Amino acid sequence: MKNRCRFIVGLGGFVLLFFSSCTWEPDDTPPAAPTGVGTRNGYNYIEIYWDENTESDLDGYNVYWSPTEFGEYQPVAEHLGKNQTYFQDNRIALNQSYYYKVTAFDDSDNESGFSNPALGYVVGGVTSITGDGEVSLEWDECQIETIERFRIYRGDSATQIDSIIGEVLVSDSSYLDQNLQNGATYFYAVSAYDDQGNEGGKSVAVDDTPRPEGHGLILKNRSFYSENGIDFSDYLDNLIINYNIDSLNTDVYLEDNHLIVPGFSSFNRILEYGLTNNLNEVNEVPINAQWNSEGKAEVNVNQSYIVSTELFGYINYAHIRITDVYGDSIKLDWAYQIQAGNPELKSIPPGGTNP
Repeated sequence: MKNRCRFIVGLGGFVLLFFSSCTWEPDDTPPAAPTGVGTRNGYNYIEIYWDENTESDLDGYNVYWSPTEFGEYQPVAEHLGKNQTYFQDNRIALNQSYYYKVTAFDDSDNESGFSNPALGYVVGGVTSITGDGEVSLEWDECQIETIERFRIYRGDSATQIDSIIGEVLVSDSSYLDQNLQNGATYFYAVSAYDDQGNEGGKSVAVDDTPRPEGHGLILKNRSFYSENGIDFSDYLDNLIINYNIDSLNTDVYLEDNHLIVPGFSSFNRILEYGLTNNLNEVNEVPINAQWNSEGKAEVNVNQSYIVSTELFGYINYAHIRITDVYGDSIKLDWAYQIQAGNPELKSIPPGGTNP
């Protein structure tokens, strides 16, 4: 109600008289619809946020939701305080669409119209695979007809993933990020947007560190040649080195038809993984790996080996796959995980390209 009064001044004899006339009119003017409505995603929740209204008689906000943009909206949060400009919806499931609208109400219970809709869609199952100067991203497929595309973001930290690096149609659920620096860590998130241009919040962040690999490397037998060792940490310069028994640089060397890990210990070890067709068949170091008890393994064509190396207290893993065995040398493919402690060794399939 609004108080409207008028004052009448009259003169009666020597007495100054005041008369007032007041009427009460109902306040039927609602606040403006909230603006700036958007969503942020977390682990199995969607946070809806909006800009604060500026009306002096503002009393609070209501949040509504619908599984479709043009469906019937039902309240999900009512009578939120006027200083609260967000709401966390914990009822959601991954890979499902949720649309939200917000209203404002004043102290006379006048409610505004709906805000513009905001899409809530949490892209689930986002994973990454490292490659040589590449990171491959995958996520869960989407079965929602109105979702049109996925948008891929990259950043330098988990809290700042703001650069849009690509988009793919909803029929795809993968992306290959190329021309990256080996040894640098990249952070990624994925969002979905619909056929009306509404974009959902970003997925939970994942990070990965591209790692080098090589093919057709010739490693010679120490019994005949000096160039018989591999230093994976020197992948940018000279991978093949002369093994010296006192050297800390050699990760593995070839001698008498065996791959040998110098300084065999719980940190420097070798595992005979088994026969493989290519580097891509070794996803990561097995959890219950049966490391060779002597720190050496006999070389065989098409055999894969995992090597655990230690440098300055940090453990790194490498994958060696032998493609040919000669009388005095072997030919091999290799992959080296730069990120200490990361067991991923899978290679991105050759020929992969961005959509």
